[in-house]
Amino acid sequence: MMKPLETKFVKDSNSLFAFLEKDYGFVRRAVREDKTNKHGPTVSVLYEKPGVCVKLILGPLRASLVIGKVVDGKIPEDPNVWTPDTYSAVFTLDDLVDFRTQGNQDTAVRHIALTEENCAEVLDGYARALRAHGADVLKGDLSVLDDIATINRNRAQRFLP
Repeated sequence: MMKPLETKFVKDSNSLFAFLEKDYGFVRRAVREDKTNKHGPTVSVLYEKPGVCVKLILGPLRASLVIGKVVDGKIPEDPNVWTPDTYSAVFTLDDLVDFRTQGNQDTAVRHIALTEENCAEVLDGYARALRAHGADVLKGDLSVLDDIATINRNRAQRFLP
């Protein structure tokens, strides 16, 4: 059984991201609870259409939004460890906004601990950012993924031994 915050997360996601279904032809596929995640339990809401998926994730520390390339009907797994394959299949809303705004902190996605009180406000911010910076992606054009993957690989190499 879901906790109150998890229930609110799913409810708010359904209403605030209804535009994915209405405007872009996505289908809400699943609400999934994962109690086995090594970082703590997660709840995710998945929207999919041919070629692309959007997944909202409520993790133990915060919420996030991941955009993935669907190939042969296979939805990419949430990356716990980023690898070269991951970089070419998945990117976050943070990555997209950062790329589109050249790192302008005024447009950065706001990350705070999610509570029942601020859940709708935080998810509304994610929805607004996705609409503002991801219309092409939501239409199925994932060409930006290659550019973001290159940036992420270069960033990762700076932190790897």
